[in-house]
Amino acid sequence: MHCHRRWKTEARTRNRNGPKGASHFWYLTPCSRPKSRNRRHAAVIVMVLLILMLMSGLVAQFFRRAMADRRQTRNEIQHQQAIQLTLAAEQLLAKRLAADTNYKGETWDHPAGILHQTNTGSVVISVTDPSTDDRSATLTARYPANADLPFKVTRIVRLSP
Repeated sequence: MHCHRRWKTEARTRNRNGPKGASHFWYLTPCSRPKSRNRRHAAVIVMVLLILMLMSGLVAQFFRRAMADRRQTRNEIQHQQAIQLTLAAEQLLAKRLAADTNYKGETWDHPAGILHQTNTGSVVISVTDPSTDDRSATLTARYPANADLPFKVTRIVRLSP
């Protein structure tokens, strides 16, 4: 369809400039917009869509990174808690050995609510036989013990004769 101007005569009930009657005016056919203008609009829409896609990708990457940082921080805290449990077990070992030289060890469980609202922890203290020359104690802490993959920290302490 070709785009061009046409004369059209229309009977109007009122003419803006004067009395009633027929008035002549220009009208444009349906494809009257210049093609360059349509192309400009299409280009602008494509650019806007590309910018929106880029921005949504950036936002998704930001949230993915934030979740990874949160997970890493939680893991570091749990690992530090396991280290602190082994240090506490070492202090408990020193206290028990001062009271009883034949101390063999124990298992020390922390129920949920003491260290954390939902996580449990456990510490195993095992002491080698006091008759051996090279006496040592193995301290193993697991935190959170109720997790699928808890952090496990083991310390071996040499005990002086």
